[in-house]
Amino acid sequence: MLKVVIGTLTLTYPFMVYFALGHVQPRYLALLLAALFFLRCLGQGSVGSTASNLAILIPASGLFLLFVGLGNDAVLLMLYPVFVNMVFFSVFFYSTLNPPSIVEKLARLREPDLPLPAVDYTRHVTLVWCGFFLGNGLLSAATVWYGDRWIWGVYNGFIAYLLMGVLMGVEMLVRRSFKKRLMACDAEH
Repeated sequence: MLKVVIGTLTLTYPFMVYFALGHVQPRYLALLLAALFFLRCLGQGSVGSTASNLAILIPASGLFLLFVGLGNDAVLLMLYPVFVNMVFFSVFFYSTLNPPSIVEKLARLREPDLPLPAVDYTRHVTLVWCGFFLGNGLLSAATVWYGDRWIWGVYNGFIAYLLMGVLMGVEMLVRRSFKKRLMACDAEH
């Protein structure tokens, strides 16, 4: 139950910031979010090797928010989604340089003996996600520099999640097609 509450509060972060700024100092919002991340970190327990690359996100986010809290700056608080996207980009990109990639690790949870074409596919999907995180981070930064908090809140609290969902859906369709072609190729040989 605590994980659900923490997850929900984390996802609604842009809306909390949008509605609270002007009424609450940025430091209090940042410190509240940092506390959520540290609670989430404590709730993680032991981190398996599959998630170890992503495990850096929670403490790094918490430390970033503590820094924002010390600075008490609304712009820094609004740069949080940029920070998260850049951390995800870095972790995913690093995994392509030091295999197995993040997506391969996730795929091996379901299918431990991935054929070589599937390993190549997972590497390409990881690179697509790298592009997504980089582009999403840049768009998020643009909403901060544009200076309209409403646009920032709508993009980071809704549109970014919608784009992520679309990418997940498209990838799932492409993966199904890829698996069918792979199985057809295996049947021929």
